[in-house]
Amino acid sequence: MKSGTKLIIVGASLIALVTFILPAAIVVPILLSDSNETKFIVPGKVRVQVENPGRHYLWNNYQTIYKGKSYNRSTTIADGIEIKITNAENGTQFDFIGNGSMSYTSGSNAKITIGYIEITEPCTVDIEISGGNNSQVFSFSEALFRKLFGLISAGILIVVIFGFAGIGIIVWGIIKLEKNKTPPPLPNQIHTKTT
Repeated sequence: MKSGTKLIIVGASLIALVTFILPAAIVVPILLSDSNETKFIVPGKVRVQVENPGRHYLWNNYQTIYKGKSYNRSTTIADGIEIKITNAENGTQFDFIGNGSMSYTSGSNAKITIGYIEITEPCTVDIEISGGNNSQVFSFSEALFRKLFGLISAGILIVVIFGFAGIGIIVWGIIKLEKNKTPPPLPNQIHTKTT
């Protein structure tokens, strides 16, 4: 096999590879963000171990399946619900900042933010939701938007680099094939047989 043909195959393989990398660069971070949340039924109480300081959100999972049961509730929480989030280690209550500006939908799951707290160091957090007369699903998770943006951006950058590298290698292979072609003889180099 000619070296130019090998280069074209390598370039095409790189381009084929990035078609698999791009979806993974977008889907994998989203799946990781889903696995980060702690779901629970409210009214109720849950204890969460927080390893990473930063902003952590409380969500209303108004459309979801939890422990085999399907929930389809309102995007707004019921009147009279009281939210209390404390540091289980010292009893300090966190300042809960109401914020319903973000929503997330994936397949049959949909949720909207209720608010957030700022956590300055790793700790155990107690979340207690009281009031309301209808059970619904809430969740608590770290704000991963910056991390997700970084992961997705890095994935897209890799795709661009490998994509352009693949195109460059293909062009190089075509040029090599063209250079290695035997040039046609010039008119004065053609010899005719005389008798």
